[in-house]
Amino acid sequence: MNETTLVESIHDILSNCLHIEIPGPEVDLVESGIMDSLVLVDLIYHLEKRFSVAVPIETLDLDNMRSISAMAALVESLIALRDGAPVERS
Repeated sequence: MNETTLVESIHDILSNCLHIEIPGPEVDLVESGIMDSLVLVDLIYHLEKRFSVAVPIETLDLDNMRSISAMAALVESLIALRDGAPVERS
């Protein structure tokens, strides 16, 4: 799954499942006040369900959840980990 598709899918989760409109993929959801701890938990649930991945809460770095683009990179690495593929870093 490419990054554009991931960004679109995550935007879809935020918009249609959580009813949150995001101005753009680089917007800091925490700093802007769009995402609080309850939204974060719901979002993690939907990411895990949609992409069949496990988001390890004990090692989760909030910076990976600050924007749609950051979430897409996290999900991409979790998919690669799940599938046993090497993780590409840009």
